[in-house]
Amino acid sequence: MTHNDSGRQKRTDALAQFREAQKMLTEGRADLVRAEEKIERAQKLIDRSANVIRETWTAARPGRVSKKK
Repeated sequence: MTHNDSGRQKRTDALAQFREAQKMLTEGRADLVRAEEKIERAQKLIDRSANVIRETWTAARPGRVSKKK
């Protein structure tokens, strides 16, 4: 392999790695967007559930005064 061939092969390898990295980055960003949306939905569900639990717990225990001020 000549010096020229060696340089050409290195460039080819680097270009292939560059393209693979770009693909990975695009996929990772898409995964991140989906994960953030899932986290947001889960947080809303937790908030709603916590409110229901809090309200029904208080209603189920008459005469009980919350310590929260």
